Amino acid sequence: MEYKTNLKHQEMKILSWYALSVRSGYEDLVKSIILRNLKEPLVNVLVPKKTVPEKRKGNFEWVTRKLFPGYILINTEMDAKLYYKLKEIPNCYNFLNKFQDDNNIYFLEIPDQEITPIVQLLNEKGTIECSKAYLEDSTVKIKSGPLRGREGIIKKIDKRKKRAKLLLNFLGDTKMIDVGIEVLYK
Repeated sequence: MEYKTNLKHQEMKILSWYALSVRSGYEDLVKSIILRNLKEPLVNVLVPKKTVPEKRKGNFEWVTRKLFPGYILINTEMDAKLYYKLKEIPNCYNFLNKFQDDNNIYFLEIPDQEITPIVQLLNEKGTIECSKAYLEDSTVKIKSGPLRGREGIIKKIDKRKKRAKLLLNFLGDTKMIDVGIEVLYK
């Protein structure tokens, strides 16, 4: 999935990804406020989510959960003007990897090698859907879904809970993330 902007500029600008810390549970609200109130043509906002199974009353139900609770991802050309506009939005705390000296504010973008695998797993709605897999001789073979061709990031499969644990790098940390998976039997 590629995030495209509605550029009105003649030249193509390179956009970078940034992580914004927000009040947990308010990610979608903050996203809608940013999209509604900012007239910046170079802003894309993403609240990455995942579809996972949860057992309720003995039955599995597929639910959507946030991938990184308390964070939203912004794809933009960051500057101090945009930073201060975002800081005025209720429930926005701060940018991760931001630092400042006496005169300037510096924003460190999320490196491409960290954000690309995450964005590639997401569908057009920003959600990691369930994948379908076979287990053959202790080897995972993904039949369909976002994990197809990305078996290397799968570190563990819990057939009973219908979840796969993925190892992803995010903001300089290695994170273990659960996603939904259906193990099929031949």
